[in-house]
Amino acid sequence: MATEGMKSMLFVYTGNICRSPATEAVFRKLVADQNISDRQRIESAAISTYEIGNSPDYPGCCETQMSVCST
Repeated sequence: MATEGMKSMLFVYTGNICRSPATEAVFRKLVADQNISDRQRIESAAISTYEIGNSPDYPGCCETQMSVCST
């Protein structure tokens, strides 16, 4: 739970190996650009155990994430 004055954002998708971590990274970048990182708790999670043990991305996911976060 976030402390008083903080806001929490949780991004949840099926396996937490591509979309939710990518969304988390993009949101972290937006928050950092606004200089409010110290007031935000940002995380990602899965609703399924199906992807446990799999690599944390599918082809193209990291490339998309990096291109968005580097702008």
